[in-house]
Amino acid sequence: MAILPGFEYDIFISYRHNDNRSGWVTEFVNALQEELASTIKEPLTIYFDQNPHDGLLETHHVDKSLEGKLKCIIFIPIISQTYCDTKSFAWQHEFCAFNRVANGDAPLSSEKTLDRFPSPFGEGGRRPDEVERAGVRSFGRDIKLSNGNVASRILPIKIHDLDAEDKAIIENEIGGVLRAIEFIYKEAGVNRPLKSTDSKTDNQNKTDYRNQVNKTANAVKEIILGLKNTGKINHVVIKSQHQQGSRDETGNRSIAVLPFVNMSSDPEQEYFSDGMAEEIINSLVHLKDLKVAGRTSSFQFKGKNPDLREVGERLGVKTVLEGSIRKQGNLLRITAQLINVEDGFHLWSERYDRTLDDIFAIQDEI
Repeated sequence: MAILPGFEYDIFISYRHNDNRSGWVTEFVNALQEELASTIKEPLTIYFDQNPHDGLLETHHVDKSLEGKLKCIIFIPIISQTYCDTKSFAWQHEFCAFNRVANGDAPLSSEKTLDRFPSPFGEGGRRPDEVERAGVRSFGRDIKLSNGNVASRILPIKIHDLDAEDKAIIENEIGGVLRAIEFIYKEAGVNRPLKSTDSKTDNQNKTDYRNQVNKTANAVKEIILGLKNTGKINHVVIKSQHQQGSRDETGNRSIAVLPFVNMSSDPEQEYFSDGMAEEIINSLVHLKDLKVAGRTSSFQFKGKNPDLREVGERLGVKTVLEGSIRKQGNLLRITAQLINVEDGFHLWSERYDRTLDDIFAIQDEI
């Protein structure tokens, strides 16, 4: 049983069978359980199938078989070089299924718009108005933390640097930039999962296995406390500075707008994504007492997926606006996220499902 009512498990671990041939996932789960025991007072339940298969028998009902198991508070996918396979069981029936169920709190007015985009399950896939049956509709995917920031109930663990195509697949599904706790060991020509026996001095990433496990446990604790203290949010709404007054008593309000990521398969849409960021920059510079990084400065990070703390230091800003654009015919799905560069947490996020005719209105809204 989970520590919150309405859930079967606290944590669901999703992974590809090949990534546990060496026992890496099993070791990670054991280490996480030990760390959670010393981080959170209440014992947490973890669903971890040590013998997964990339498909069910034809006589099995996939939705019914996984419905109860996916009633979890936090979903942890082990992101590897093979996880982002749209034909795999873990991707289709675990990752995409949880993402759609957790996103089921979208306002009813948006459901028809969302349904215009293809479901990862094909014609038989779940629509937002169907996911309430799964029992986790009361919270949504993105929840407000006790410190006012926002985090996703999908907590990715990345064990490989991904190919550009796989990175695009997962970011297209979550509707934003992939942010994960990394367990990656790197040397020249080496890209493998970080082991507990690896020395951080030899690792180009300079990450320590135990420290990364601790970060994961702390992230789990933050999400659970956020759910206990703040409950449900569908969208994070930040009032304008005129409405809420100064958020920074020093008056140092500053922002950089990074180039929006083109999630479409057509590379010619890059100009469209860049134009969105440029128009937002042009609008922001007219706000009084707001320091805005110039286009040239912000666009130096295009295609690099930089650490936002580095962006903040190099550009001298406290917040970063980033986003993505997905285009299908005349339809657009645009996501925008405001990030605090000091800790990497969300201050605001929103998704817009519109048509090309609404593009200027969306720019003004953002």
